Amino acid sequence: MRDLLIEKAAAETIALLRLVLPMMLVGMLLASFFYSLPQFRKVSDKITALASLANLKSGVAVAAFFAHKVTALSILADMYKKSLIDNREVMIASIIGMLPMGIRAVILLLAPITISALGLKLGMIYLSLELLSRFLVALIGVYLGRRYLVGGSIDYTTEVSLKSSLFDALKQFCRVLLVLVPTVFVVILLLNFGLSSILSSLNLDASQLVVIITGTSSTIAGIGVAGSLLAKGEIDGRVTLISLMIASALHRIIESLRHSMPINVSLFGSFGLRLTLVLFLMNEFALFFSITFLFLLITLNIL
Repeated sequence: MRDLLIEKAAAETIALLRLVLPMMLVGMLLASFFYSLPQFRKVSDKITALASLANLKSGVAVAAFFAHKVTALSILADMYKKSLIDNREVMIASIIGMLPMGIRAVILLLAPITISALGLKLGMIYLSLELLSRFLVALIGVYLGRRYLVGGSIDYTTEVSLKSSLFDALKQFCRVLLVLVPTVFVVILLLNFGLSSILSSLNLDASQLVVIITGTSSTIAGIGVAGSLLAKGEIDGRVTLISLMIASALHRIIESLRHSMPINVSLFGSFGLRLTLVLFLMNEFALFFSITFLFLLITLNIL
């Protein structure tokens, strides 16, 4: 039985990495390509001015979150290692970076999938809650920056050659790969050993349980399953959104362990563990905002 679970975890790990790694590599290479362009300096200058509201010196890194998370974190890691910024600024910049990351995810991935699966009304509510919650968390980041950072400017050039930018992206991808692969395998193995039985003890109905279990592993898969059940009339709109929120809370635990933590540790060393914990808590805080607004919509009979 144990050998079968290990084989299953290995197969699921390979399947997941086949999906994730090419997208990550292409995303990092494209982000590095755009980052190397002189035109990116104009964008980064505007975001830098915006980031100055939070007394951030690392506005260029916050701008890079629009392109790719790992690229942005790599810039922060480089600034941190050069002692241009301290750990507080890394954390606050990463918190504020949740907003551009959310906008990018909604536009490129969530919007087309969610609206097609859940319909226009439910899809727009889900997407609006996602963006609004991240905006509120970004405001918290701005407040923290104004309270704990002194501001100023640093000499950090964004004008790098295309060749060196792409080479750095490949090098960083290899570093992430070394940590990501074993972590993904261990987390999937733990899921196979017991998470489903834990969820079953919550006494949820079958349809809701399917959405939660599927969404815990993959947000996109959870949305797809919810859409199928919704179309069959086996689950209503309110239960659909609540189930997706519960799944999202559990998914963020898994995602922090199998993705965020390996990347952060590979970039920042032991400090990456603290950064992962802070970002996980802020992600859960964003979800708290979403659930609060969702129940407000239900109370007002809007949903």
